[in-house]
Amino acid sequence: MKKGRAVGAAPCALALWMTGMFGANPAYSQEDAKEAARARLHDGAQLLNQGEYASALRVFQQAYDLVPSPKIQFNFGLAYIGLGRHAEALRAFETFVRDASNVAPATLEDAKHQIESLRGRVGTVEVLASSPGLEVTIDGHSHGRTPLAKPVYVDPGPHQLLVERDGVPVIQNFSVQAGSKITLRVSFPGPGDKPPATLPEAALRAGANSPGPAIPPPEPARPLYRRPWVLGIVGGALLAGTITAILLTRRDSYPNGTNGRIEVP
Repeated sequence: MKKGRAVGAAPCALALWMTGMFGANPAYSQEDAKEAARARLHDGAQLLNQGEYASALRVFQQAYDLVPSPKIQFNFGLAYIGLGRHAEALRAFETFVRDASNVAPATLEDAKHQIESLRGRVGTVEVLASSPGLEVTIDGHSHGRTPLAKPVYVDPGPHQLLVERDGVPVIQNFSVQAGSKITLRVSFPGPGDKPPATLPEAALRAGANSPGPAIPPPEPARPLYRRPWVLGIVGGALLAGTITAILLTRRDSYPNGTNGRIEVP
């Protein structure tokens, strides 16, 4: 599904490559792997220009599997922006700036511009835990072990943090806004602490000495505007209008074309 265009886009597509890369797929010779990956990068650039961001991402991943160059992180970043996955795009561009070498100065400036633009579009989460070596998982994706070397970027909205120690999980739901930063502190119950009762257990104990369930009074007839079928029709119309406005705003916020330059050996 087409979702957007790259931030600060320029009319030419990107197919980055590093001369003399190592770590090629053992099924290929180094030169064969480079040629195969280069072809996939150019295919991905074409898909990127056509707005086929999910397909472009898959092709860029195939190139990266052949030769895992940090330069390809730039390509990942462009595809993630098109898909509206800004937190992943920011991580990709930061990896590119940090790890890629022999980069054209103009491309490096493009990446830095993308980073500055994306920081205001994501939330930043700092996770603090009293114990080291605990794996930090947010929305099913691992971000390393405590203490984390750097904060975690997430897209605006609700998320779920999971940290586990000795088989005891701590789950925390949280929400972030674009451009905000929050700190999550993880604590585990002590040896003598008893975990809080679940809602069904607490409700059962509360009603153990009750003579019987209370009979609720009859519900008054709902006015027309509060009936479910009326609310469904109105809600559906409002939802359709909201989605249309979001799509038009996103399309207008991304100029035509994609960002980057073609670099080949």
